[in-house]
Amino acid sequence: MTERGVAFISYIYDEIAQCHRRMRGRGVLSEAPVAGPVDCVSALQPVATEKRAKVMLARDEADVIGGALRWHLATGVDHAIVMDHESKDATPDILSDLARDGRVTHIRRSGLYAQAEMTSELVRIAAADHGADWVVPCDADEFWTCGGASFKDVIAASPFN
Repeated sequence: MTERGVAFISYIYDEIAQCHRRMRGRGVLSEAPVAGPVDCVSALQPVATEKRAKVMLARDEADVIGGALRWHLATGVDHAIVMDHESKDATPDILSDLARDGRVTHIRRSGLYAQAEMTSELVRIAAADHGADWVVPCDADEFWTCGGASFKDVIAASPFN
């Protein structure tokens, strides 16, 4: 992953944290962050030609993972890499179905849940195996919105692009 990709991830997390602080200050959110739409960028530039990927870890997310992945792919993510860790529900079946079109990679893991190491592995896979220039981790229950723009436009508008 490039240095600017790492910087972009930090930028997005800072934006989300600022959004959560503002919403908590208005009494909209409790102290614990909640999943849901996050308006991350409002001023946009032309679409970039770079490849964008989302990576996520999942366990028993059958109720949300299909919708979340379809949402991200429809709004500008080129590829999603999902590592399923010992799901007991329909999550593996949903991921296998979504992987058929080639835009989702489904990896199954069991054993020790080591979030940092697993996420790092997903980022390496996104960059090395799928040619991703930008890799953004997210949770299965996150549906990011970007001021009505596509994820591609957000990347193009990033100060790190």
